[in-house]
Amino acid sequence: MKCRNLIDRLWAKDSTLWSTNPDVQAKIQNRLGWLTSPNQFLSRLSEITKFSAEIIQSGYQAVVLLGMGGSSLAPEVFADIFKTDDGLPLTVLDTTDPSSIAQAQQSLEIDQTLFIVSTKSGSTIETRSLFHYFYQQAKGNGDQFVAITDPGSKLVGLAEECRFKSCFLNPVDIGGRYSVFSYFGLIPASLIGIDLERLLKNAIGLDWQLAVDFGLELARHSLAGRDKMTLVSSPGIDKIGCWVEQLIAESTGKDGKGIIPVDAEPVGVVNDYGADRIFVYLRLDNELDSQVGALKEGGFPVYQHDLADLYDLGQSFLYWELATAIAGTALGINPFDEPNVTESKNCTAEILNDFPTGTKLPEEEYLFDDGGIQIYGTESHPKGSIKKCLSTFLSSAQLGDYTAIMAYTPSFGSFRVADLFERIRGSIRRVYRLATTLGYGPRFLHSTGQLHKGGANNGLFIQVTVDCPEEELPIPEADYDFWTLKMAQAYGDLRALLDKNRRVIRIHISGQDIETKIEKLTEVFEQL
Repeated sequence: MKCRNLIDRLWAKDSTLWSTNPDVQAKIQNRLGWLTSPNQFLSRLSEITKFSAEIIQSGYQAVVLLGMGGSSLAPEVFADIFKTDDGLPLTVLDTTDPSSIAQAQQSLEIDQTLFIVSTKSGSTIETRSLFHYFYQQAKGNGDQFVAITDPGSKLVGLAEECRFKSCFLNPVDIGGRYSVFSYFGLIPASLIGIDLERLLKNAIGLDWQLAVDFGLELARHSLAGRDKMTLVSSPGIDKIGCWVEQLIAESTGKDGKGIIPVDAEPVGVVNDYGADRIFVYLRLDNELDSQVGALKEGGFPVYQHDLADLYDLGQSFLYWELATAIAGTALGINPFDEPNVTESKNCTAEILNDFPTGTKLPEEEYLFDDGGIQIYGTESHPKGSIKKCLSTFLSSAQLGDYTAIMAYTPSFGSFRVADLFERIRGSIRRVYRLATTLGYGPRFLHSTGQLHKGGANNGLFIQVTVDCPEEELPIPEADYDFWTLKMAQAYGDLRALLDKNRRVIRIHISGQDIETKIEKLTEVFEQL
């Protein structure tokens, strides 16, 4: 493929880059607004900055964004990376875990908090459930709520009915994971205090050829078996990895193909990695130069992307969007749909529809119980001990496989739990040299979930669930609480994976002492 020709066709929003099917081309055509969104929203800055100034001056002390996937990840990156004194603190809630929601609520003065309800479709179950909960906590004060959605979505009517303070209607031709330079990303960024003009002008200054060349390289490596793209980021900008992870996984993980992004994995030594790895180094300073240099000297492909300052993230966002789109062209897939995401959603809906009010979700029989750690699977998984079961499962890995840890556990504020799961990742890499991803449910369903079911059948999936916390958290307007919803999502995803003949094992932590039992599980992994 000639690079100049690709750039010209991108500028022209040529949907034939990704499909020869006229129906598919028409759908793609309605998803290419992101190509010009930096320029488009540069002309809308006065509207956005006026709104954020009014909010900041009105006395609000905090902002909470209720959203999932493409609606939440860019704001989360902005909130983590940019530390300004000119805006409001932003919390992103993209979970149905009751403990995490309760922890977030305890940190807020509800009557001094602005809630952003952010969903393209307006029907995302997690976002709607969170809205109903916090709307009740705010005693029905619609003036504390702002909507970001598409024209005609279900949220538009809800915002009118509940008298939201504002409702921002996003251009319909901008898809969720490509929406950073739209209301979805820029409204939260402005409230934080980010200089939007500087950010957008930085993006507009990107040399598209660099991104196109990189996208072709990603596809070339993936087709050659180096499909584990490992992100290494300088401290201070490492949070961008969660956004890149969704963009790459959900865009390319389909039709039995895909690039597997590995985010937030500590940098190891050469012998820790298999021949299926490439590395992308997002460099703000020289702190990781020697470690990355050793990987390059060890023969691994390393691609370095330098940032002069934090506002170079503007170019980084567009760079990754362009590269991902071009990788889709070279892989022969449509990077703008997510055909397998609905499978978990449908399975979840079926479970909830079959759930009579006041009863428990259906529970299958576990293979064995070791001190409150229960193993679920098929008869092919050996009984007797956790160590034996896990060792047999992971030893079945073949060349080019990876492991995905899917943790339906508290995540907000549970730093110790996060550290324990990182230790588990390290143990798997050390013993089996497998790339291992870590996602918290249901958040990852809007990210790597598409790859898990739509990509190649080269994943070994470890699902971890926990018992309901002592204090239940009911969802207004629903016949179930947040824990029931979260577990239905876990069961639904498990069912969808099994329907795709994926290799799955489920570990359930029973009782209330979650951290102690996860630590015990971690020690088992370290003994493999």
